[in-house]
Amino acid sequence: MLFLLLLVTASLGLGAPARAQDDEFDLQVTGYGKFSPGAKFGLEMSENTELSSFVQARLKEALEHHGFTYGKSAQLVMTISAEKIGSNEGPASTTYDQSTAQFRLSMGDDRPPAGAQIGRQFRITVDLYDRQTGRYIWRARITDTRPDADPFAVSRPMTEQLAKAMDLWAGPGH
Repeated sequence: MLFLLLLVTASLGLGAPARAQDDEFDLQVTGYGKFSPGAKFGLEMSENTELSSFVQARLKEALEHHGFTYGKSAQLVMTISAEKIGSNEGPASTTYDQSTAQFRLSMGDDRPPAGAQIGRQFRITVDLYDRQTGRYIWRARITDTRPDADPFAVSRPMTEQLAKAMDLWAGPGH
C-alpha cells in the first residue's frame, strides 16, 4: 500500500525534488487586463546581453510548450529583462554612510563593507503590453533566491514557471 502511494506521488510530480526547485523561486505576478489563451507575443529584450538572449530563447521554448506563439507582427509585446542582483563584485572596500552622507574608502582592505550583499541572485522580469495603446496588460518577476545561483542553469525552470503563470492568467475566467 505504501509502495503504491509513493509510486502515485512520484508519477504525479508531487515528490520533494519537484517542490524543492519551485520553493527556491519567488514569483510575483500582476495582471491589469486580459489576453487570450494561445495569444501571440512580440518578444523584445530590455538589454542585448548574452544572458538576456539565453533567457529569451528559453522563454520562447516555454511559451511554445504552453500553446503561445511569438512573432514581430504581434499586437501584444513582451519585454524581457534578465539580471544578476546582489552581486559582491565591485569595490568591496567602499561604504556609504547615510547619516553623514559620506563615502568611506579603505585602501588595501579586501573585507566587504558592513551591510554589503554577499552572493548573488538571479531575476527575470517580463512586462506584457499592447503595442497600439501602450497599456500594460501583465507583469511578472521571478527571482531565484538561492545565493550563487547559476543564471544559465536555472533559466529553463524559471521561464517554465513564468509560462505556467501566463497560462493560468489566460485561462477561463480571466
